[in-house]
Amino acid sequence: MKDVIMTYEAWVGYPAVPGAVDFIAFVGEHWMKDQHIPLPDLRGKNGSVSAYVNQGRWVVQCPNRSCGGALVVSKEQRVFICHACGSPENGVQWYNVTFPPSLAVVERLLLLRPSPDPLHAPHRNWDPGESLDDLRRQKREHDLRDS
Repeated sequence: MKDVIMTYEAWVGYPAVPGAVDFIAFVGEHWMKDQHIPLPDLRGKNGSVSAYVNQGRWVVQCPNRSCGGALVVSKEQRVFICHACGSPENGVQWYNVTFPPSLAVVERLLLLRPSPDPLHAPHRNWDPGESLDDLRRQKREHDLRDS
């Protein structure tokens, strides 16, 4: 497996892996199991949520305070709706997913942190409140501790 910050596509191997479905179809499969109603139309997007990196994966946390769900998201299809709770706080509509403007640099800096498994990389984390300088400082501090 290639060492990357995981998105939905990298995680499931879409489109290269036979039988793998795109992100919307994946959410739709889980939506029907949990919500028992048709998946809302993608044209009805409302609001936005920020993606963050958790253990080497681009994730969105469900904004519904009573839910606590999260989902590995797609950089190709930048939308989110919580299949677990149905996103009632957003009128059962999709959110737009935002990534940092410096996405490539964030990924490059995080990939400098070694990990034997890109699916579970405990030292590869980034929150939207962290700057690139924060990531560089963390790398320097980590390197000093290891030497």
